[in-house]
Formats: sequence, structure tokens, C-alpha cells
Amino acid sequence: MILNLVGTINPDNHSDNVTPDDDAELARCAADLIYWFNNYCVAFDPRLSNPYSKFTLWPKQEEFLLWLQERERTQTPGLVEKSRDSGVSYLCCGYALHRWLFGSGFAAGFGSRKAEYVDNLGDPKSIFEKIRMLLRGLPAWQHPAGFDWRRHSAEAKLINPANGSTITGESGDGIGRGGRTSIYFVDE
Repeated sequence: MILNLVGTINPDNHSDNVTPDDDAELARCAADLIYWFNNYCVAFDPRLSNPYSKFTLWPKQEEFLLWLQERERTQTPGLVEKSRDSGVSYLCCGYALHRWLFGSGFAAGFGSRKAEYVDNLGDPKSIFEKIRMLLRGLPAWQHPAGFDWRRHSAEAKLINPANGSTITGESGDGIGRGGRTSIYFVDE
């Protein structure tokens, strides 16, 4: 899947040619996080000639996503020690976005030591800009019914009007002091 310069989806991509009436494809995306990532998610890397590229998960990345599902399901903490360019930030963002899209009443939280690391509009290094880029890269039929960027995407907050799910962010001393979440990610 490739984005053009204005952030719309390339209509030549096979994944975008699925119609909104294809309930089976939407159900498959909802049921299979790995399938959804490999077929619909786009990552950003400014070092590449085409900085928007389709995600193709490595086996360890698939294993990590399944591990995240287990952490959420069992409500057990986890710690990830990672190297740069392993995609963990994108994987956490994508995991939260998938659950936000397909999980009713889901609430994800993201925290970092500085506010600009959590959300800095237009800065692909910030967590929420990664989430926005992932959402913009999806075909429109995967966006929640009634979703409006101006009303449902604010600073460090993303609201799904169709199912009540949220993704929120916090920074500094405020990390973890907000409401309850289904899963919470702390980044550097």
C-alpha cells in the first residue's frame, strides 16, 4: 500500500479495491491482527526513496504482536528491550489502532517523558503522528462510521465514535495518572 504526497491511498493497490460491503474482509481484518498488519498497514521511513511502504512483518514482529495480545488478555505487565529500527514503536501504535478500530470500548494509553514525543502534529517521530499515519494509510472503508478528523482526533487523543474506543497520551509526571486503560505503553 502506498500513499501519495497528499496522504490519500493509491487506488491501484489491491487492498484498496475491496468494497465497504465486503463484510468477510472486514471480519478477517478484525479477527487477525497479523493479516491486517501485513495487508493494510503502511510505515514511514524518510531514508527510503518512497518513504511510505507496506508493512511486511518479520517473524519476531509477529511474535511480539501476539505477545502484546497476551499481555492485554491476561492484564500482565511486560518490558521490551529493543534496538533501533526494530519497528516496536510502530507495532505498538498499530496494535492500539487495530484494537481501537475493532474492539468495542477499548482504551489504550501512551506515555513518554516529553509531550512532543507523545504528540507533535506533523512530526513522524511522535507516537500519535505514527498512529495518524497508520490510520490515514488504511482504506476509507476501514475508518469508523462517523469518524471526522476535526472532531475525533485531537492532541494526544483519538476517539472512535462507532464503538467508544479511545487512544490517549500523557507525558512527564502525568504518565499513568489518567483513567483506566485496556493496555498502556510507556516509551523512552
